[in-house]
Amino acid sequence: MDTAVASLISKIEFGNPISFESMTVIPLFVNSNGSHLDFLSLNEAIESKSLEITETSASGTVPFLLAKNFGEKPVVILEGEEIIGLKQNRILNTTVVIKEKSETKIPVSCCESGRWGYRYPYTTSGTFVSSSNSKENEPVLPEIDSNSIAPALLRASKIDQVTKHLREDKNYHSNQSEVWALIDNYHNRLGTHSQTSALQDAFEKKRIDIHTYVKSFPMMEKQKGVLVLFNGEPVGMDLFYSEKFYSKVHEKLIRGYSFDATLVEKEAKEFDPIAVAKDFFDLILNSNETKHQSATYGWDIRYESDKIAGFSILYDNVVVHSAFFSLTQRGRPMIRY
Repeated sequence: MDTAVASLISKIEFGNPISFESMTVIPLFVNSNGSHLDFLSLNEAIESKSLEITETSASGTVPFLLAKNFGEKPVVILEGEEIIGLKQNRILNTTVVIKEKSETKIPVSCCESGRWGYRYPYTTSGTFVSSSNSKENEPVLPEIDSNSIAPALLRASKIDQVTKHLREDKNYHSNQSEVWALIDNYHNRLGTHSQTSALQDAFEKKRIDIHTYVKSFPMMEKQKGVLVLFNGEPVGMDLFYSEKFYSKVHEKLIRGYSFDATLVEKEAKEFDPIAVAKDFFDLILNSNETKHQSATYGWDIRYESDKIAGFSILYDNVVVHSAFFSLTQRGRPMIRY
């Protein structure tokens, strides 16, 4: 295993597990060497208007968006983070670092199969006209937002897909048809009516339930990540280089895990969360590792086995973000509804 990643994992300490309904969260703590890095989160960059995300051209293409960072700090956009707007909503295929004063294409998957067009009129010059937010015929930048990170089931499947594409085709594509099928499955289970089959509409259907979960799992002091179990089975984990950055994305991550948890009925069973966590980490350490140039800057280190799908983003020899998810023996996501 990569020295930086192995060192990080060996230093992880588990906090006291917290349970609500079928979901258990184990806070993760670690002494890491990333204190000199200072990244903006996606939401910070959107709010400060230092980051512009657009289609790659006037016509656009589904699996890529163009990110332009006008600011003085790098921006980190997380695997699974949803970008709402443009010609259709997308989710990131892997975590990317957008360096300061730079622009780059970022790999994404569509999470809104029934729309391919802007919600506001689009001019030939590549600008928007919004009668509600601008003067008549005044061009404005496309509005984007980001409220959620994709559910764990979708993230696990997509990470596994991207890893296979990296190994076989040297690209960061997902299996778009499978992404759409998983989103359709959510809508079918929830009875959601979504005119554009948007993942965002499924989240809105569960908004009140998810809010209850988020309140049940507050961030702890010095926490840098989470390991999540459903009914005592490991689902996934996210770990970050600093407490400061983690604090910016904690609620978003919990929202994503909670969405799946609302669909998992609580089982009356006893389990030792820490023992489960240690076994999960053993699976990570024994998985196969491959190292790839990141989709933007740094390295994207992939981990795979018949039980694990994951990655670590290495930037300036610091593990910025690691994410690992359980798979079944058949290589499918672990979650069972």
